[in-house]
Amino acid sequence: MQRLLFVLAAALMLGGCNMVYAEQPLFTAADAASVSAMRPGLWSKRTADCAFDSAKPIADWPECADPVLVTADRMGDPDKPDKQGAYILAGGDPRVLQMELEMDPDKPAIWIFVGLKPLKTDTEGRITEARTWMVQCGPPPPPRPETAEASAAPANETPQQAEARIQAEIAAAVAAGVTREPLPGLEIKEGMCIARERDPVRNAARASLAWDDGEESIIYWVRDGVE
Repeated sequence: MQRLLFVLAAALMLGGCNMVYAEQPLFTAADAASVSAMRPGLWSKRTADCAFDSAKPIADWPECADPVLVTADRMGDPDKPDKQGAYILAGGDPRVLQMELEMDPDKPAIWIFVGLKPLKTDTEGRITEARTWMVQCGPPPPPRPETAEASAAPANETPQQAEARIQAEIAAAVAAGVTREPLPGLEIKEGMCIARERDPVRNAARASLAWDDGEESIIYWVRDGVE
């Protein structure tokens, strides 16, 4: 999940991402009250081809393990506190994981959303394994045709012409990456999908289960602490 968050941050900075985000948190601590929580500690992504000794220091884990540190209210890179953000795992059906994401230290944080279905719990009722998927804005758009790739710079192109060409290609990529049919309550703004209320996010989380774009994953609790 950690690596996925970095990819999502890059996608958002470039625009043209079909995921739902918010400019302020939509879920609060009250939405997480009286429901099961993720067990604090180190988490990893479960894949059939990623075997490792979880007792070893995370520095010795393979890249595929994708470790994430989860505390009661923050998650992110185990080794970098500045790469950890606040989160809330809201109750409801489906569960929605709201995560703070800082794209640029000089810009306000944003919040992204992940659908989450608990699969296993411990004796205290804390979630130890879950299925996750990105909350999308609407049906994924059709793939861009190969002819839409960035064009080569014409001969004798001036700096101003080059800038205009690059901006036009970026705008085309942004438009191509976002759904043509945003779900009710979601707004497309400058190539990004904005939610301003909780209910549209829940609706999008439910609908996104049908749009398997490869971002679905199984995550699981590995152990306490980071040592």
